[in-house]
Amino acid sequence: MAFPVTFYKSSAENERVDKTDYLSDALTKNLVGVYNIDVERPILRISSFSPIGYNYCYISEFNKYYFIESRNYHEGIWELQLDEDDLMNFKEQIYKQTAIIDKAEKEFNKMYNDGSYGNTVEEVVYTAEFDQTPLFGSGYRYLLTCF
Repeated sequence: MAFPVTFYKSSAENERVDKTDYLSDALTKNLVGVYNIDVERPILRISSFSPIGYNYCYISEFNKYYFIESRNYHEGIWELQLDEDDLMNFKEQIYKQTAIIDKAEKEFNKMYNDGSYGNTVEEVVYTAEFDQTPLFGSGYRYLLTCF
């Protein structure tokens, strides 16, 4: 039984949900040597090409994307240990969720300090002079400080 597997070079962070725009150099191969049929962590055995430089793949039989976690080479056979990319595999369901987001990938709320960026303090000095106040009359100076 042959499995079509598409190999990619991914420049995306593992934590990115949709990696589509970060996948390049697609190479599809029909592989016969699937050693371990664990859908979440399959092991592929390859002798038809060198997977050097590829770090991501898609197995259409499972309809799943995988990280290539490790490569071993022994006597002309490459053994690839894969790990399922749950974020990419469930991206449609993730994007359909309704949630309160306190930190986003591209935009964030500066009023929420989660420690990932530095806060700055801006001192504003404003002086207002009064000719006369209702309580004390004239000739007095007042200092109002706000934090």
